[in-house]
Amino acid sequence: KFSLGNQADTYGELEFDYTRYINKEKNQSIDVVWMTSFYEAFGTENEMQFDKTAQLYVRGNNLLGNKEVLWIGKRYYHR
Repeated sequence: KFSLGNQADTYGELEFDYTRYINKEKNQSIDVVWMTSFYEAFGTENEMQFDKTAQLYVRGNNLLGNKEVLWIGKRYYHR
């Protein structure tokens, strides 16, 4: 049995993020993150599907000055 290089399907993720600093000295910022995923089954040609939004959220960092992180949206944990 082999574990690397013999996977038949193709899967990938593409992520875009934007950070807007409110106050750089206090490290206060707002982030917007969007990630799509794509999948192509073995045996198909040029039929990758980018039809799934895997993550889409807005995150506020240290907005109250206590190093907290506030967010809303769809997000993965511990990946």
